[in-house]
Amino acid sequence: MEKQTNPKTSNFWSGFILGGMTLGGLVFAFGTKKGRKMMKQALEMSEDWEKNLLEIVNSLSDEIKQELPEGLKTLEKNVAKIEKKSPTINLIMEKMKTLSPSSEKKPTKKFFTKDKKTT
Repeated sequence: MEKQTNPKTSNFWSGFILGGMTLGGLVFAFGTKKGRKMMKQALEMSEDWEKNLLEIVNSLSDEIKQELPEGLKTLEKNVAKIEKKSPTINLIMEKMKTLSPSSEKKPTKKFFTKDKKTT
């Protein structure tokens, strides 16, 4: 297999291109009538953005407050249905006790004791 060599990119040229694009954007924004007009529109929109954002947040909070009681009622109904259908933990524990083998302890053999006697 042949090794593929990737040409190295120089940081100088990428910085030069980025700087040129930035300078071109600034010249357009501040040097032409159309650019200045666009900048004024952008500034006006950014000033009104705070007011619009507050209005949107307030309207959303009002809608949430209205919808919240209805959602809680349906949630309570669903929880009640689930509780009726599902068995309780006590019922499950009783079934486990009846199905499990008896818990009688079997005597264990001790191989090593202090008196060196085995039982």
